Amino acid sequence: SMQEVFGGEEPYRIGVKLSPTCAKECYSEAVQAGASYLSVGNSLRVSEGGLSGAPIKSLALAAVDRAREAVGAEPYIVGIGGISTPSDAAQFHLELFSIL
Repeated sequence: SMQEVFGGEEPYRIGVKLSPTCAKECYSEAVQAGASYLSVGNSLRVSEGGLSGAPIKSLALAAVDRAREAVGAEPYIVGIGGISTPSDAAQFHLELFSIL
């Protein structure tokens, strides 16, 4: 765990960046390993590269919802992926994400 690596001290926050297709268990496993926050939804790997932006917004929203279900009220969840307008940001905020 991160606490073991740093001798029981948390000198800074450690975040884990997770795909929007991550299974529910990987969120709780990241927290159990010592993640201070989760960054959820960024991009999606496709055959020869990645997909990001508007096409993954619905996946990102669903991923952050899964993450919150898996880990409860803590830690912070950074919802990213598909936010390109103020309306998109409001949609993430309405889903009660910790940070946009």
